[in-house]
Amino acid sequence: LKISKKPPEFVMYFDGCSKNNPGPSAAGAVIFQNDVEIWSRSFFVGNKSTNNVAEYMGMIIGIQRAKELGILNIVIKGDSNLVIQQMNGHFLVKAPHLFKLYNQARNILRDFHSVQFVHVYRHLNTRADELANLGLT
Repeated sequence: LKISKKPPEFVMYFDGCSKNNPGPSAAGAVIFQNDVEIWSRSFFVGNKSTNNVAEYMGMIIGIQRAKELGILNIVIKGDSNLVIQQMNGHFLVKAPHLFKLYNQARNILRDFHSVQFVHVYRHLNTRADELANLGLT
């Protein structure tokens, strides 16, 4: 009898929100291990940030925590098509302030063995959306 041990699957969801864009902004991220939530965070980004900055901040805080947890293989999901496509290299990062955040994320991800970025629709990103909105309160 051969028993295969499948490695744990880690998935991180992120989201950001901005009221009035730019305006009060917040972000959230959550990490699941085999569909069980193991970490989450919401935080206030700033009073005059854009939605795209908030989205990047949500992703960055999530991948930073994944790195601290020693996670080496991760699937990263978000409903920001811009951020996902930029991280996948399909869209250029033209805005200088977003390029700084893009580089910050890339630097954190250097030590990971495998990273996959997946765009999901908002209704599949409810926990991260909830956390982002919580950061505004």
